[in-house]
Amino acid sequence: MPLLATAARAAPRHVFAAALAYAVTVLAVDVAPWLLPTLERYFRFDPAAARPVGTIAVVVTGVLYGALLGGALVLRRRTGRPLGILWCAALWSVWEPLRTALLPPHFPLSFLGTSQAAVLPMLQVASVTGIAGVTALVVAANAALAQALLPASGRHRLAGACAVAVVVLAAALWGGQRVARMSASPPEGPRIVLVDGAAAAAGESTLERYLAATGSAAVGRAALVVWPESALTLDLVQDAAAWRRLGAFVDELGVPLAAGGLGSAVTDGGRVAHFNSVHFMRPRHGMLSYHKRLLVPFAEAWPAALGAPPPAIEPVAAGRALGVFGANGLRFGALICFEITDAASVRALVRAGARLIVNVNNDVWFGTGAAPQLVWARVRAVESGVPVARATNGGTSAVIDPAGRAVAAARAAGRPAVLASAIPEPVDTLYVRTGEVFLPACLLVVLAGLRPARSRRVTAPPGTGG
Repeated sequence: MPLLATAARAAPRHVFAAALAYAVTVLAVDVAPWLLPTLERYFRFDPAAARPVGTIAVVVTGVLYGALLGGALVLRRRTGRPLGILWCAALWSVWEPLRTALLPPHFPLSFLGTSQAAVLPMLQVASVTGIAGVTALVVAANAALAQALLPASGRHRLAGACAVAVVVLAAALWGGQRVARMSASPPEGPRIVLVDGAAAAAGESTLERYLAATGSAAVGRAALVVWPESALTLDLVQDAAAWRRLGAFVDELGVPLAAGGLGSAVTDGGRVAHFNSVHFMRPRHGMLSYHKRLLVPFAEAWPAALGAPPPAIEPVAAGRALGVFGANGLRFGALICFEITDAASVRALVRAGARLIVNVNNDVWFGTGAAPQLVWARVRAVESGVPVARATNGGTSAVIDPAGRAVAAARAAGRPAVLASAIPEPVDTLYVRTGEVFLPACLLVVLAGLRPARSRRVTAPPGTGG
C-alpha cells in the first residue's frame, strides 16, 4: 500500500526510488533468513563473511527487480492515466515471472501469491490461473485500499474497493468449497514411505545409514520408498559393489526405491558427465535415472567467466529429459530441490502421465529454518491437482494433497526418521489443461496501459458562444 500510494502521487524519481526500496525490503524479509545459513553451510563461508555477502546479494537482486518494477510504474504515470486496480494487479502478475526469467538467480523469489500458502481457500485460485492469479488478488486488494484512502478518493474509487472485495470473497467461498470437497474422504491410495537419514554432513550420508533406516517393518506394503537428495554420495554406475548391495536390498524389500544421489553418463564426446540425480530401482529389474535439468547458479553451475570454482563447489552437468517412472500401478515424476519451483516442469510431468510428484531435497543447508521449496511444493500441488511427496534430509518431509494440505509431515530430530502415508487421489485442474493463459492476458493489460492517454478536446455546448 505505501508503494502504490507513492506511485499514484509522487514525482517519477521518487516512484522509482520507492520501487527499489520495496523490492529490496521484500527480498530482505523473505530471502535473507534462509540465504544466510545456506552461505555458511553450502559455500563454507565464515559466519562473519556470510552476512555481508548475503546482504550484498539481496540488495543487488532487489535493485535489479525494483528497477524493472519502477520503470513500469513511471511509464504508467507518463501515460496520464491513474494506476488503476486492474493494471496494478496485472503488472505484479507479469513482473514476478518476468524478473525470474530475465535476471539471476532465475528461480522465483518472493512471489506475493505464496503469502497465501497457508490460506487454503485463496490458494485454490492457483488451480485455475497458476500462482500469478493469487498474486493478482493480493495486489488488487492492496491497490483498492490504497485508492480508497487517498484524499478525495471519490465514489468511483470506493466502488473499485467494493468490487475487489466481492471478487476476493467469491474466490474465498469457491476455494473453501473446493477444499471441503477434497476433505470429505481421507487418502486411500497406495502408500509411500519417505526416509530421512538426518545426515548433518556429506560424510554421514552413507549407504549403510539409509539401509538401516529403511526397515522392512516400516515399509510394509508400500508402493514406493523415497530417499532424499544427496542420500547416495557414491555413484552407482561406477561403484559395482554398492550397486550389487543396493540391488539386493531392493529385491529383498520387494518395494521400488527412488533415491537421490550422484549420477554419471558418457557423453557423445566420450567424456564422463556427472549429475545430480534420482535413481529408480524396481525389485529384480535394472535402474533408471533422472538427471536434474534446472541447476542452481553458483551452487551447481559455475559461470565460466568467473574462472575455476572454489574448492567447496563441484559443478554438475544439466540433464535433458523429464523423469517419469512407474511401478505397482503408480506413475510419478521426479524433481530435485528447486526444480519444484518451475511450474512448466510440473505441468509437463502431469501431461506425461504422472499422478504423483516426488521432490527430493537436502534441507541441511537451510539450518533449523524452513526451506523455501516447501511452500512451492504446496503451490505446485494445487496448480497441478497432483499430490506432492517431499522427501528431505534434515528438514520437513511431507505428503501434500491437491488442496495444498500436508496430510502427513515429519521432521527428523537429529536421528533418521521414516514417514509413511497414503497417497491422495489427483484431481484435474484448468491450469494444467490450458497452461499459461492468465499471464499473457495480464501482459496485454500491462502493455495496453502503457499507451499514452488520448487528450480530449473540450467543446462548448451549442448556443453558449465561443
